[in-house]
Amino acid sequence: MRYIDFKKKVRNYPVITSALLATLREDERILRNQLSRWQKQGLVIQLKRGLYLLNEQDRAIQPSRFFLANQLVFPSYISLETALSFYHIIPEAVYQITSVTTTRPARYETPEGVFSFRSIKASLFFGFETIKDERGYDIFMAEPEKALLDFFYLNMRLFSPEDPHIFSASYRFSADQSLQIERLQNYTARFGSPKLQKIVELFIDEILIEAAHA
Repeated sequence: MRYIDFKKKVRNYPVITSALLATLREDERILRNQLSRWQKQGLVIQLKRGLYLLNEQDRAIQPSRFFLANQLVFPSYISLETALSFYHIIPEAVYQITSVTTTRPARYETPEGVFSFRSIKASLFFGFETIKDERGYDIFMAEPEKALLDFFYLNMRLFSPEDPHIFSASYRFSADQSLQIERLQNYTARFGSPKLQKIVELFIDEILIEAAHA
């Protein structure tokens, strides 16, 4: 298959998957060799085995990095620093896209950005919703409360219930209106972690309640 023909067949898809390649009815070995050659020529970008993009000039759709993160690992949802920045709970812009998954931890460094996946057990894989990205594609994003809990839980060693200033000084958390105390407490109980419970109680007292009375 010529590249120009391949481009016409796939350019209107946000990503090129193994399932899409199978519909082309080409010899798998030959197509794999062609993809390798096109990749070396800069015509095709490989995100991981079985997941590709056309180069930026040839693709009709520019998928968002949030969408790409969801495609790289399934199941997964955007969380931790990325979601906290998205909700303006932390002020810093975050360049690495961080997600949570029930599969193995992973990290992908691609021309489209760096994507990191943290692993949690299946019983903690909740608290996310489907939202639309700027291009209208569905993405799985943690709710604000779950993004916060994922961050605390997966970085527990960095937090101490005896250090109330770490929230505002070290991490500069803000009392964003999107955080609901009751939901935060209910979700915390599902983790079954006494230390996490203490950290969240301190966060509520030091950040949320204090800000409400300011």
